[in-house]
Amino acid sequence: MLFNLIAGVISGALLYIRDDFEAVNESSFLQETIVSMALVGAIFGAAAEASPSEIRGGLVSTNVLMITGGQFLSYLINLAFTEVPGTWRWMLGVSAVPAVVQFTLMLFLPESPRWLYMKIDQLSAALEEEHQRKTSVSYWDVFKKKEIRLAFLAGAGLQEHVEPNVGNYHIHKLHLRGYILTFFLESSITSSNGLYGWLAVLGLALYIAFFSPGMGPVPWTVNSEIYPESYRGICGGMSATVNWVSNLIVAQSFLSIAEAAGTGATFLILACVAVLAFVFVAAYVPETKGLTFEEVERIWKVRAWGIGYASEGLLDGRES
Repeated sequence: MLFNLIAGVISGALLYIRDDFEAVNESSFLQETIVSMALVGAIFGAAAEASPSEIRGGLVSTNVLMITGGQFLSYLINLAFTEVPGTWRWMLGVSAVPAVVQFTLMLFLPESPRWLYMKIDQLSAALEEEHQRKTSVSYWDVFKKKEIRLAFLAGAGLQEHVEPNVGNYHIHKLHLRGYILTFFLESSITSSNGLYGWLAVLGLALYIAFFSPGMGPVPWTVNSEIYPESYRGICGGMSATVNWVSNLIVAQSFLSIAEAAGTGATFLILACVAVLAFVFVAAYVPETKGLTFEEVERIWKVRAWGIGYASEGLLDGRES
């Protein structure tokens, strides 16, 4: 939450200094996105390594809720400083507060059990390294086994279809970032179609309110449950990469498509994608509620090889 609060407040301040500082330019969008992907990936990796397996799913879901909470607080802070003299200076200054809090709290975080295991017990670390060498898998291994391919297709496909960030990337082009509520309220009062302004605000709020505790954390939770243990790390990372790459593609192409085809046609395309996503989930994503990892593995084995292979170990399965 603190990370997204900092990012949201700074993004609001950038609106006020982009005309004065050449560095704040749309040309840096791609670089900033790549750096952000790396930071978010580091956060997920640290949380996954340090958290016990029994709370990992809940931790992933809570992370999505904290992301939205940080964004919401950043909007409120930016709104509060919109009319204050020296607007962007106050916004940048306030963003330093959660950064200091986050840095201070990180000093008290425990080291991950894996790190302690490897650093303190050198003999055990050597044995662990040898074990990992025997059981490690590569990116190519994901595609060699049919059952793993099916699991990755479900996980990556779910990540690809669930990505709401395009609005966040382009909202500043409508002069809404940071003071979005102020702009909508003002336009709703002064325009002849005031009701539409209020409906836009309500629709945006309802979308975020339902998406964050609903579909938002689902792909991350599903990806933590549908892979065998040896493949869980690499498949989860590959699925997250699919998420951010599709996010980047949509964000970069959205305005161009809207200008070429029109707003109505663009959202019609998105509606069709939503329908395809519904069909995809119904056809390929299994229900994992109440199932053990072994039971989920058997589901993929049955889908790949038929019911006759359900009792065999997944990692000893056939390749095709």
